[in-house]
This record gives sequence, C-alpha cells and structure tokens, in this order.
Amino acid sequence: MRQFTVDLAERLSAVSPSYASWQQAEQVSRVAEVVVRPAHGAGPRETTLADQVEVAGRLARVEQDDPGDTRLRDVLAAYAVYTRDLDLLGLRDAQVSARYSRAGLRGSLAWSMVKVLAALPFAAIGAAVHVIPFEIIKQLAKLPRNEGIKATVKLLGCFASFTVVYAALGFFVGRAYGAPPGLAASVAAPWCGYVAVRLAERVKRIGGVLAGYRIVREQRGALEAVLAHRAAVVDSARAALGTA
Repeated sequence: MRQFTVDLAERLSAVSPSYASWQQAEQVSRVAEVVVRPAHGAGPRETTLADQVEVAGRLARVEQDDPGDTRLRDVLAAYAVYTRDLDLLGLRDAQVSARYSRAGLRGSLAWSMVKVLAALPFAAIGAAVHVIPFEIIKQLAKLPRNEGIKATVKLLGCFASFTVVYAALGFFVGRAYGAPPGLAASVAAPWCGYVAVRLAERVKRIGGVLAGYRIVREQRGALEAVLAHRAAVVDSARAALGTA
C-alpha cells in the first residue's frame, strides 16, 4: 500500500502542477494568466486554461528544482508592483492588455448587443422558471453552519427543485396542449436557464469593457507606467521559464 501511494503520487505529479503551498499556487496562477494573455485586440479576450496551467506548473518547478533560485521571487515581486497599479486604477489585466480601439470597441459592443437582444426573451423565460426555486434553496442553504454542507445543500437542492419544476412544467403544458408541447417545455426550461446565465455574464462583460475603456482613456498618462510594469512581469516570467 505504501509503494502504491508513492507510485500514485509520482504519476500525479507528472501530469499536474505541484505547488509548495496554496498561496504559491494562487500567485503563480495569476502570473501565468498575465503571461499567456494576448496583449493585442479590440477588447478583453479569454486566456487558454491549458496554457495557463502549464506555465504555472513550470514557474512553480523553478523554485522546487533549486530552492536557492531567486527567479520566481523576482517574478512575484514584479507581479506585486503590477497588481498595486491595477488596484489603484480599478482595472483588471484583461482591460489593460486589451489595447482598445474606438472602431473595434464599437463593433464588439454592437455585436454583443445584438446577441443580448436576441437572447433576452429566452433569458426572461429562464429567469422566471428558476428564480423562485433558486431563492428557496438559497435561503435553506443558510441554515447549516458547515460550509461544505451549505455547498451540498445548494447543489443537491437546486438539482432536485429544478427537476421538479421541469417535470411540473411539462405536465401542465402537456395536459393543456398535448404531450409534444409538454415535452418541449420541459426540455426548453433548462436551456432557457442556461441562456439567462450566459446573458448575465455577457451584460457584465459589456459593463467591464465600457468601464475599462473609460478608465484607460482617462488615465492614459498613468497607463504607460502600468504597461511597463506588466511587461516586467512577462519578461521576468519568460526569463524564469527560459523562453525570453
């Protein structure tokens, strides 16, 4: 059993990052997100999670392979300066690296608004179907003191309550209009709920883009120093990874 445990640990460490602590894991993950994020475009773009995990793991191994190596500490020190700048300006790295252009921003926002308007009717249905059972489970989840139990209540409670709502919706629609419409209603309800969640994310993203554009335009002078500090993070990380 001991040998099996050792073999399992070796195999897991070969395919997943190994960090000295949770704090280090969070720090190098945030640095990796900066490193892999494209620095050009009309607006904030999502990073590739696989690349981010791979870079974070390689950064953590720099110090593991040689405890006396100071390159990771240099990277984290540069990142601390950069995050201080972001906090002072109220920006996120995605907004700083977006390099907004007015034409590109208008096109991106126009396309986003088209998507929002197209999804709005389905999102309204999804919200109407899910809001009451969700709020009930949300209140019930406040009763347990254990955080793990609270999460379990939310997960299982929402699953059970939503399933009951879908079944009831299909039953009543089917009773009034026939079996096919009832089946369609029970299938469409969770899909509309998904659209509602994605719509909320889209609206939040639009707000973030507009806020970022406004701050970037107003703080143009200070932004040069922020970009320099961001470049220092990327350069020091690439130097530590041997890819400079």
